[in-house]
Amino acid sequence: MPANSGVHPHYKADPQKPLGYALADIFFTRGMGASDADFARQVDWGAPSTVPEAYLVEKLRHLADTEAPVVRAAACKQLAYFQQQCLNQ
Repeated sequence: MPANSGVHPHYKADPQKPLGYALADIFFTRGMGASDADFARQVDWGAPSTVPEAYLVEKLRHLADTEAPVVRAAACKQLAYFQQQCLNQ
């Protein structure tokens, strides 16, 4: 499983939530050292099926609203897979 989202040294997973939430937090939050291209590749790769769809869509919408253009494009592509509209494309 690739991880191009950078280093997340201060991340602490919520032990009350399933693993999928932690995966989404790491994969879809830019960490230290992640270039725009690296992070876009991570977003474009998608997420494992253990990530709850509603949480994934929430993370992708945030990226589509706040990130660099190449990352926004990758987030919008992922949102399209879930038949969700991307408002910033």
